[in-house]
Amino acid sequence: KISAYILLFAAACLVAAGCGQSEQQANAEEQTAAPQAQTAQSAGNAITSTASLDENNWFHDWDEGLAAAAREQKPIIVDFYTDWCKWCKVMDKETFADPAVTKVMSDGWIKIKINAEEGEKSGTFEDQTLEYNRLAMAFGVRSYPSYLFFDKKGQPITVVPGFWEKDKFIPMLEYFTEELYTEEVNFQEYLESKS
Repeated sequence: KISAYILLFAAACLVAAGCGQSEQQANAEEQTAAPQAQTAQSAGNAITSTASLDENNWFHDWDEGLAAAAREQKPIIVDFYTDWCKWCKVMDKETFADPAVTKVMSDGWIKIKINAEEGEKSGTFEDQTLEYNRLAMAFGVRSYPSYLFFDKKGQPITVVPGFWEKDKFIPMLEYFTEELYTEEVNFQEYLESKS
């Protein structure tokens, strides 16, 4: 099953070496398209407190994040990062920490941060449990940072790689929140129209 997801997401993923290359954003905008969505299920238990959230309201546990999204009927953004990735840190400091981005994400999203090189922690997808490093690969994550988007029904939409400034990131969130991909609205044209 997982190999099928690799094929589905490969078309929407930018395969680039390194971290945060300047071409990543442009190529991501051109290549991002909504592949056929597949149902995502979590084997995690329902969360009974916010103890699993960090100070910025990110889950660091895949199963807990998916369970919270199912319970709250919210879309999900999964931030796949690595400890060594410069642009992952810049994204945290400049984009995710921006008050406007924080507000949009807090109001409508479940946020999950996953270290894509973590081999000891695991998450469940479609009744298969994979270590985080294998989970990232199963969704076609090949560069960092990369963001995996799920809709409100827990169905994966696509992966978008690269560093994004807040002026582009907020419209990206709107694109997925408003489910414009279901109306075949071009991702790149939508972002350009918001610039």
